Amino acid sequence: MRKLLFTFIFLLTALAVSAQSKVAVNGTIVCSENGVKDGVVGAQIELMSLRDTLEKKYALTAIRGAYQFKQVAAGKYRVIASSLGYVADTIEITVEKGKPLTIPEWEVEMERHKIDEVSVVTQAVRTSINGDTISYNAAAFKVLPDADADELLAKMPGLKVDGGTITTQGETVQKILVDGREFFGNDVSTAIKTIPADQIKSVEVFDKLSDEAEFSGIDDGNSYKAINLVTKIKTAIFGKFNAMYAFEPKRHDDTQHYGSVDGNVNFFRKISKTTLRFSANNMNGNSDSKMGMGGINYIAQWGENDKVKLEGSYTFNANNNKHWSWSERDYFLTDEEIANNNPDELYQRQISNSNSQGKGSSHSFNTRFEWRISERQRLMLRANVSTSDNESNGTSANNYFPVSDIGDILLNNWNIGESDNINTGVNGHYMLRLGEKAGRTLQVNFGLNYNTSDSNSENYSEKRVNEDPIQQRSLSDNYGYSLNGGITYAEPIGTHAQITMGYNINYNENDADRLTRLYDFLSGNYAADIDPEYSNSHNTSYLTHRVGPGFRFGNEGTSINGRLNYQHVTMNSERLYPALYTLPEKKFQNITYSVMGRIKLNMENRLMVRVNSATSNPSVGQLQDVVDISNVNHISAGNPDLKPSYSHRANLNYNYSGIENGTTFSVGVGGSIAQRSIVTSVIRNRPGYEVISPDGELLTTLSPTGQYSKPVNTDGAWNYNGHISYGFPITWIGCNFNIDANGGVNQSPSIINEVKNYSKRRTAGGGVSLSSNFSDYVDFRVAYHPSYSNVTNTASPESDREELNHHIFGNVRVVFGFGLTLSANANYSKVQGLNELASKLEHENLICNFGIGMKVLKKMGEVQLVANDVFNRNDGFNRSWNSQYMQTSMSSVIGRYFGIKFTYNLRRNTGGGQSNNRSREGFDPSMMGGGMRGGMGGTGGGMGGPGGGFGGGGGRGGF
Repeated sequence: MRKLLFTFIFLLTALAVSAQSKVAVNGTIVCSENGVKDGVVGAQIELMSLRDTLEKKYALTAIRGAYQFKQVAAGKYRVIASSLGYVADTIEITVEKGKPLTIPEWEVEMERHKIDEVSVVTQAVRTSINGDTISYNAAAFKVLPDADADELLAKMPGLKVDGGTITTQGETVQKILVDGREFFGNDVSTAIKTIPADQIKSVEVFDKLSDEAEFSGIDDGNSYKAINLVTKIKTAIFGKFNAMYAFEPKRHDDTQHYGSVDGNVNFFRKISKTTLRFSANNMNGNSDSKMGMGGINYIAQWGENDKVKLEGSYTFNANNNKHWSWSERDYFLTDEEIANNNPDELYQRQISNSNSQGKGSSHSFNTRFEWRISERQRLMLRANVSTSDNESNGTSANNYFPVSDIGDILLNNWNIGESDNINTGVNGHYMLRLGEKAGRTLQVNFGLNYNTSDSNSENYSEKRVNEDPIQQRSLSDNYGYSLNGGITYAEPIGTHAQITMGYNINYNENDADRLTRLYDFLSGNYAADIDPEYSNSHNTSYLTHRVGPGFRFGNEGTSINGRLNYQHVTMNSERLYPALYTLPEKKFQNITYSVMGRIKLNMENRLMVRVNSATSNPSVGQLQDVVDISNVNHISAGNPDLKPSYSHRANLNYNYSGIENGTTFSVGVGGSIAQRSIVTSVIRNRPGYEVISPDGELLTTLSPTGQYSKPVNTDGAWNYNGHISYGFPITWIGCNFNIDANGGVNQSPSIINEVKNYSKRRTAGGGVSLSSNFSDYVDFRVAYHPSYSNVTNTASPESDREELNHHIFGNVRVVFGFGLTLSANANYSKVQGLNELASKLEHENLICNFGIGMKVLKKMGEVQLVANDVFNRNDGFNRSWNSQYMQTSMSSVIGRYFGIKFTYNLRRNTGGGQSNNRSREGFDPSMMGGGMRGGMGGTGGGMGGPGGGFGGGGGRGGF
């Protein structure tokens, strides 16, 4: 008891001493007008560490221009003052340990530029670079007053928005944050359609680290692209509501009626942000589909300096779909297949017609909780739960044609199925600062995840040949769980560096059961007993140990961190049914590494490099050796002899952001090499090939049109790619111009009839776009994106193809002063074959949409008449390729329709003032003693600068 009391008193004393080492920094901002000094109220003051320019604090001046920063660590800082109507100014200060600082009265000048001069300055401040983050000033990109975030993002150089997908620097954006907090989980499409463009102050594009790396500040190689939307208003209610009725005349000799309703409302308060979203329609791309969804996202923080933070989202989806499709598939034949088969029995072409119907629902809940227990302790928890249930049924008719094109084989299939899935998990991270030495920390990670999937299916296959039909009923039950834990100790080396030593353990176990009963056509009933030849129960477990050192350095915008791990994996696998069989225990050893460097060359130039390796274990389904005959023409099985794959990746990116001239430039190269890749081995065009069960019994033989596939390990997969983009404003016409290019070479191995095929694909592409930036009431954008592809195959040269794709897009929307609105967009695509094979399936399409409307309800609402696909050219055409075949398909889609649409934009500023919202946060530099940036360190809340102001710039503020 005495020891416990002594320890408690010691910790309290240590915390008190630590708290006293940080001090307050105070000051006032004033301005002289006609010899009279007055305080500047509402100015933004930025305190930026010169040791790590990404370590920032913000304050707003209050009455008489006073401001204060609390808990400032010792060091040198740059202080930046900015406010609309005043010239931005900068000073440098030194904060000493334990000594509060009062900055002498700071006098700023009023902005006295002419209007044309101010507009030039505002346009120039388009982007800036802070560490790993590219920041875009939203005020520099003009969009219509009722635009959403996706329309704003589409105008920014280096960002490509296609529907709900955003790509930048050759990567897909996987998450959207709002004011540094996660927004609707991984649903990027929902997020960018929910926040209005006029509420966005700045846009930050960055590499988001995994939770563990973000917490510790050391990159683990699992980062991905994310976007943070920094908003303007701290207290407001805003949203959008849409309702639409439309009809498609004479579809299948009958008029089809459509309807949709959707909306969102956002409640932004000082300590919380709540977003509600809903949608329902029967026009979700398919002519016979119905869907509904609802969701809520909640963000909150409490306590001094946002001591407690909570983020959470819940989404519900329901759908009911009917779908038909037609496809033609041409298989590429190898020399061995042609030489060993009769042309009348060598089946190359497959034509399929299918109809399907399905319905289902899903629930998804995600939450993230962070608690800064004290200056020495920090805790983060993330939990998720998702469930889904689905029902489906479908039929298909498949005709197979031989090379000679004489005669064909018909295969009919029907299937019925239902499934239920549950996924849940909780993961946590705890960090403790040890002793008095800044940067000495202990971090503990832990996690538990569980998933289950149950399905019931019934399949029937019948060929128009002298073969018995097959009908079966299968029950599948899969579940798995994983436990993980880890501990990392960090020790500082001087002021700017740190070394770590970490250990992680992960245990993962999965069970997969597939129980099949065959139908007896003589008795008209399913067999009472489970068929052991087509049933299997399999258990697989992995135990992974990782141990190794890490290193981290950060100083004045440059940071380097790395990690080296020894990894030992033990895999155990056993078949429980139809006969108990335990596979020999397998052990794998690898060295994994991760190195990331960020080099800030100056205020406008940044260089980033990332090199890492990773392993990927085969799934329990791939290891399960049961033979699946639900489709007699496509028989498959697992492979218990699979090994984990091992890959190496490297990327180098350079970014330039011209603050003076508003130009942006980005160039990057990257590549990856994989060892022991898991690919599919296919046996086809071998009539009579014997499919053997795991027990050595003959299950079936392949028909002339049959295939048998299973996963195998192989080497030879790699890719190299590069990209470049350049954007700049054309001031004399008030537009932004962007140009980009990309290219790459990748090789994918496959195995056909036990012959390895290397498919090498060379690609080149790019594009140019011109978007308006001269008015809030005229918005247009035109773009052209060509792409070139050349594919060669070592085992089947006749499948080599070369093609050129053209994509031209244009849209315009005009809002007249008296409320009339006109809108139009056109989307043209063409596939042009450059060799004989590719020229067989050339295709072009043009889809045009028009609308005319009138603003109502004080211009917050709009009634619009719309015409979709006025030339009725949408045919649902799609073409896909791989190393085995090329496929052309058409499916049911919504064609030309006419409708009326009502839109209302909700705007209500409930608290006034402009936002002091901070950018994203993550690793706490105070835990490390300052000077070293973590994975998510903040970049500031806006662009600032002359003419831009702290509220987002002239011409875009307020409601």
